[in-house]
Amino acid sequence: MWNKYFTLLLFGSLFCAPILLMAQDEPIVISDTLATDSVAPAKLRIFAAPVVGYTPETRFFFGAGAILYVPPPKKYPHTNASTLKAIFDISQNKQVESNLTGEGYFMDNLYRSDFSIRYYKYPDLFFGIGNNTSEDDKEKYNYDYFNWTIDVQRLVYPNLYAGFKTFFEWNKIYDVEQGGLFDTEDIPGEDGGLNTGLGLWLTYDTRDNIYFPLKGYYLDASAAVHNGIFGSDFNYVDYSFEYRHFKQIGKDDVLAWNVYTEFLPGSPPFNRMAKLGGDSYMRGNYNGRFRDRYYATAQAEYASPFEIFRHHHRKDSPDWAKWHILLISSSLD
Repeated sequence: MWNKYFTLLLFGSLFCAPILLMAQDEPIVISDTLATDSVAPAKLRIFAAPVVGYTPETRFFFGAGAILYVPPPKKYPHTNASTLKAIFDISQNKQVESNLTGEGYFMDNLYRSDFSIRYYKYPDLFFGIGNNTSEDDKEKYNYDYFNWTIDVQRLVYPNLYAGFKTFFEWNKIYDVEQGGLFDTEDIPGEDGGLNTGLGLWLTYDTRDNIYFPLKGYYLDASAAVHNGIFGSDFNYVDYSFEYRHFKQIGKDDVLAWNVYTEFLPGSPPFNRMAKLGGDSYMRGNYNGRFRDRYYATAQAEYASPFEIFRHHHRKDSPDWAKWHILLISSSLD
C-alpha cells in the first residue's frame, strides 16, 4: 500500500516538473535549434470537427475532436508552435474513448514537453502473443483503462535534447470469452493492475520543419524502468529506438524512411508489449494483430503534396492543408 501512495506522490511531483522548469531564470539560448519562423501560426487557432461512426462492437458512436495551435510568446519569437489535441466519443453501448495530448515548446525551443491523458472503456481484440498467432484465435474482450504520460527534455547541444519520461497506467480486463485465450492460458496482465515507469529520453533532430519536413533526420531513443519500487505491478524495461530520414525530391516531394525497434526484457503486460500495426508503423495492419517483447520494423514512403488552401500565403502554416500519396514498404522481425 505504501508503494501506491509513493507512486502517486512521485508522479504528481513529476507532473509539475514542466511548470517548475519554466520558472527558471532566462537561459542562454543556443541559436541552432528546431525553431523555424515559418511553422508557428500568427495567432491562437483552433480546429474542431464532429466524430461519428459505427462498429458492430459499439453500435453508433458520437463525439468531437479539436486541435489547438498556440503561437510563441513575443519574448521568444523563434519558438515552435505548441499543440493541444482532444477527442471524446461515447457509443450506444455506453463505451467511452477520450484523449487529451499536447506537445509544447518553450523559450526558443530550449525546452520541450509532451503529455497525454487517456481514458477508455472500450472493446478490443486479442490474437495471442508471438509471430505465429492465428486469425481463428481472435478473441474480443472489454477493458477500462486510465493512462497518463509526461515527457520533458532540455536542449543540451545543438539539435540534441535530453530528458526523462514518466508513465502511469491503471486498467481492468473483463468480459473475456469462456474457453478463449484469457480463460485457458496464463497471459501476463490479464488481471489488469497498476503499471508505472520512469526513464531517460534522448532526441537528435535536424529536420528543417517539424510539421512538414523536406530534409533532415530524426533519432529518438529511450529506456524506461517499470518496477515495484515505483508501485508497479509489473517488472520490465522498455527500450525503444527510432530513426527517420527525409530526402527532398524536386520542390515539395519527399522520400522518407524509418527504422523502429522496441525491446521489453522482463515481464511486461500483454497490452504494453510491442504491437504491429496502427497508424504509425506497419500501417494497414490491425494494431495488435501481432505482439511480443521484441519488435523491429522498417518502412518507406513517398509523399507528394496537394495544396487545398493557403492562409496568408504561408505554405508552412498549419492552416495549409495537403494530401500525400504514400508508397509503403515494411518488414517485421
